[in-house]
Order: sequence, then C-alpha cells, then structure tokens
Amino acid sequence: MEWGLLGLFAAAFITYAAMRLAEPIALRWGLVDRPQGRKDHDAPTPVTGGVCMLLAVALAMPLFGNLTPAFPAFCLAGLILVVTGVLDDRYDLNWRWRILAQVLAALVMIYGGDLRVQYVGHLVALGPLSVPFTVFATVGVINAVNMADGSDGLAGSVVAAALALLIAAALYSGNVPLAQRLLVLVGAVLGFLAMNLRLPWQPRARAFMGNSGSALLGFIVAWVSFRLTHTNGHPVSGILPPWLL
Repeated sequence: MEWGLLGLFAAAFITYAAMRLAEPIALRWGLVDRPQGRKDHDAPTPVTGGVCMLLAVALAMPLFGNLTPAFPAFCLAGLILVVTGVLDDRYDLNWRWRILAQVLAALVMIYGGDLRVQYVGHLVALGPLSVPFTVFATVGVINAVNMADGSDGLAGSVVAAALALLIAAALYSGNVPLAQRLLVLVGAVLGFLAMNLRLPWQPRARAFMGNSGSALLGFIVAWVSFRLTHTNGHPVSGILPPWLL
C-alpha cells in the first residue's frame, strides 16, 4: 500500500500542475464554461479537469499502480470519453454523440478489459444479457455522475468518497493490488478538487471538470465496481456501487 500512497500524491501533483499549466491554453482556445442561464459562476472558467486527471492516471499508474493487462483498454476507453467530452465542452455536441462514445467506451471495457457484469446478486446469471446489461449500467453510472456536476466540488467529492469506500471494499475482499490502483485514482480526483473547491485562499473555482471529467469519473466508478465483482474469495455484490454513489 506504500506504493499506492506514493501514487496518490504523484497523481494529485500531476493533475494540479497540469491544470495550472492548461489554464492559459484553455482560455486562449475557448475551452471554458461561460456564465449564462443557470450558470452563475463569476467568470469564464477552464474545463480541463477531465484531460488533466486522465493524464495523471496514465503517468502515475505505471509507476505506482501495479498494472494489469487491462490498463491499455482502460486508457483507450478513458481517451474516447475525454476527447468526446472536450469536443462537447467546446462545440456543444448533440447528445447522441455522447451516448455513442459512452457505449463505445463500455464495449472497450468489455472486450478489451475482459470486464462485464455476469451475475445479478449471487444467483442470477445474465448469460447472453451480460454485454447489454454492462453497457446499460456503465452509461447509467456515467450520466449519474454528470447529473451531479452542478456545484463546485460536488461531483468530484462524491466520486472521491465512493472511491474511498471502494478501497475499503477491495481491502475487505483481499484485493490489495486493486486498492493500490484506486489510491492513484483518488489522487487524481484530489488534485482536481484543489483547483475546483472554494477555499479561503481561492474564493472561486479555478477550473471545472467539464463533460470530459464527469464522463471519465463515472466510467472509473463503473470499471472499479465491475472489477470488484470479479474478485476471487470475497467478490463484492454488484448492488454495492449504486449504494456508494
């Protein structure tokens, strides 16, 4: 777990530093969320959280995360969601493109990461319904996190809390390597929150996660939740992750 803690700090530092460096670039390229309608923040705010969190995970996980063969599939799925989210933040894509990207990311997880929901509870085997059920659940979790992304720090804090509880579930199930990888993910979220929360020395959010960030975090929760159901010895019930969120 010591390597996991190092990964937490490394991912937090990389995310925070990348967001600070990306701030002027986002303002120059128009990758900002402008105050209008229900959006009552004070000034145009960069929406770079998703890109920077994915970058931090991609850099810190190989060093501190005890990688599995599924990591390239995770990065590819995350990249699909982040690129689509950035385009949506910049050009306001039709919702169908977002759903398509989410379905594609779920399929990468299923066929590239060899990860799917196989049972409901411990008795009902999904069989041929496993793939559509996993896609549906993944898209549902992604959009649940997106719906929570409306106040400074809310979605990020919800996901950080859920990941902390998933770490506890991973340790309970005896899956220490997964807990170690989860610490890296928590670090990336904490690095984002350092720029997103209102703090005594930071009266407003310096950056938002954008649709790219909410999609990435929702996908992370879905991926980890499904992975826990595959743990040997003490597999976690698939009903746990919705309760955590």
